Amino acid sequence: MKKWLSMLLTVAMVFSCCAFASAEEEAKLTMWIWDNNQKPGTQAMADAFMAEKPNISIEVYCTSDYPPKLPTVLGTDDCPDIMWLWGTATVDFISSGMLVDLQEYIDRDGYDTTGWVESITEWYTRDGDLYAIPKDFDGYCVFCNKAMFEAAGVEIPQNDWTWDDFAAVAQALSSDGIYGYTGTTSHRVFSAVSLSFGGKYYTEDGLTCLINDENTVKAWDFIKGMQDAGASGTYEDQVELGSTAMFTSGIAAMTIDGSWMISSYYDAIGDDLVCVEMPTGAAGKKVSTHGIGYAMSSTCKYPEQAWSFLKYLGTAEAQELLSDTVIPANIEASASWSANYAIDVSAVVAGLEYAVMYPMSSKNATAANSIEEKYINNFVAGNFSSAKECLDACCAEMQAAIDG
Repeated sequence: MKKWLSMLLTVAMVFSCCAFASAEEEAKLTMWIWDNNQKPGTQAMADAFMAEKPNISIEVYCTSDYPPKLPTVLGTDDCPDIMWLWGTATVDFISSGMLVDLQEYIDRDGYDTTGWVESITEWYTRDGDLYAIPKDFDGYCVFCNKAMFEAAGVEIPQNDWTWDDFAAVAQALSSDGIYGYTGTTSHRVFSAVSLSFGGKYYTEDGLTCLINDENTVKAWDFIKGMQDAGASGTYEDQVELGSTAMFTSGIAAMTIDGSWMISSYYDAIGDDLVCVEMPTGAAGKKVSTHGIGYAMSSTCKYPEQAWSFLKYLGTAEAQELLSDTVIPANIEASASWSANYAIDVSAVVAGLEYAVMYPMSSKNATAANSIEEKYINNFVAGNFSSAKECLDACCAEMQAAIDG
């Protein structure tokens, strides 16, 4: 008996040492991101981690063609070990087995997942398992150029305004080649307006498309009506200039955009930049938010080391290093975000109270989202006689993609 106990203890010690060696052995990890503005902060996070874990090296790559490129390397040796994950890709990548289910590591280590914004955590959770560490989330607001308002004799709107007020202000600001509003082809803005109007996108299970809902039709008609009235930029303006350049160059006095653009807009127009909350519709104020997650590829050769890095990326210490660019998903770190700006960004912070996750199907989400974007562009370009015609066609094609 003593001999068997001795052997069992020896085996246990061997496995224990092997497990320790696996976690501590040297490893080289690659990480992909797509935003150059976040490259310095991301590199700072990697450097801080490597200082504590000298056996692990992390190379951060920034590629502008990330969304179309990543699916082509998933499952191959060229796939990054750690990647930024976005909403629609979550459904497709999980179903294809390309991501590591992190729940086993979380449960094993007793890793606390309650410190992040709940809606982002839910976004990257499937059937109770978490597939990505929440990185950040978006705020949205209406950005105004105070100098252009003053020149037109129009007052900066109050936060309790409605979409009808928004249209009236845009019209009052429009004259002599100046638009009140940039206009948009952004599916995020279209969805925010649609949801505020009371529109629907999908059934609760995400398997039936409802985008041709009557309230969504009203929202799209509203957006196009502003363009037709000359209160917002044309489709040609969107293609040739883009809403960012229209706003920063003084072609338009208002734009609707995300929190990540505050620094760029402030660099362009300085203290004339004013943030105002999103207008109210029949269903209240809505911000169509989204957040990035940090995920591990199923082809990662060093999962223990990658998990160690992922655990660090979820901490307040790590996420504060990017708080000058994005709103951290870590609640503790997010408190420091607004302190990075010289202007009042309380309208963006207030918007987080009525933010809802961007509508997404529960199957073939990337394809469905791409179809929606295609129809938005065609609608703004004037290729449909009405929003109803456009959305009926869009809904049918999105449903076919979901069913496919």
